[in-house]
Amino acid sequence: MCVVAFDHKPDYQHVHETNEETGGFNKFTGFQPFGLENVKYFSLYGVNTDDAINSETQIAVCASELPPGMLAHAMFPGSSEDKQLETFSTLLSHYAQNHTNDWTIREFMDWIRDTKNEREISEVFYGEMPHETVLGAIKRKIPTRKPKWVDSLDKHQPTAPTGLFAGQKTESVGYFNPFNHVAAGRVLVIRTPETKDGEYGLFVTYMLKRLFYMRQSGRVKFPIICFIDEAQDIFDGGVRQTAIQSVNEFLRKGRSKKLGFVFSVQSADQIPTAILQNLNSRIIHRQNSPEQLRGVIPSAPKELLQTALSFGPGEALVSIFGSSAVVHADMLPSPFKLTKTV
Repeated sequence: MCVVAFDHKPDYQHVHETNEETGGFNKFTGFQPFGLENVKYFSLYGVNTDDAINSETQIAVCASELPPGMLAHAMFPGSSEDKQLETFSTLLSHYAQNHTNDWTIREFMDWIRDTKNEREISEVFYGEMPHETVLGAIKRKIPTRKPKWVDSLDKHQPTAPTGLFAGQKTESVGYFNPFNHVAAGRVLVIRTPETKDGEYGLFVTYMLKRLFYMRQSGRVKFPIICFIDEAQDIFDGGVRQTAIQSVNEFLRKGRSKKLGFVFSVQSADQIPTAILQNLNSRIIHRQNSPEQLRGVIPSAPKELLQTALSFGPGEALVSIFGSSAVVHADMLPSPFKLTKTV
């Protein structure tokens, strides 16, 4: 299989190295830690390259590849921007439906600024133009709100990098194409920005769509596992409902296409119910309250659930698909090195 790890903290920038903390392996007789082979590291363009631990390929994505609604939420996350969000999302969705070729945010902006398109824009809103102050705010904010990894190869962008992304290794001939990198037995570690404005969910949803269609079309013959770290941030803020619907669709359809998922969250109750219902196995480490466990692992006896409140490192309640009972288990330490920041 190929593993695609979305590294949101990051925790997985050293997985090609051996875990040097060998003390935790003592109870597991004969097991030796090891580093993973065939690992490729990536980061979204705009993520601080000074923090890069490995040689990373930077990722740029064209706006036309992204869900318009989620892109709108990522750019207008403020609770006081509801009218601007609604107007921008409506216009962007209309533009996307009527422009099938690759398009950028700059080209969308040219479209709404061109007075020749006012009639078309007014028809989107049933014959009335959006309020001048709302449209003006959208035009003013969009250039500074666009995620840096979106449309980064557009030479007209004021922040467009020169050459190979200002010296960084990247896809020099075009936008990121996962098909060029997935391979049987390979691990792709993608470092993403630590933001909570819908940007993480936007990128993950884009990747799941691309990976699903690669499996569905038969272009990729091997299974793909998506490891989504800090998954609670995908379902954060105004993008929550859209993200749940999108991820759940790929989760349900992907099972028959050998597209698997691992969702890693801080607390057991941070997985939305719709997503949780489609997950076959659960591994629950220490939790802070019984409320976090209710509904997450319902087949466990009450007494066993109580033990999760006082677990030590590595202890977990484990319910594996096909097993007859929930067990209290000890988890093997990571064989590869985990990234630690001070």
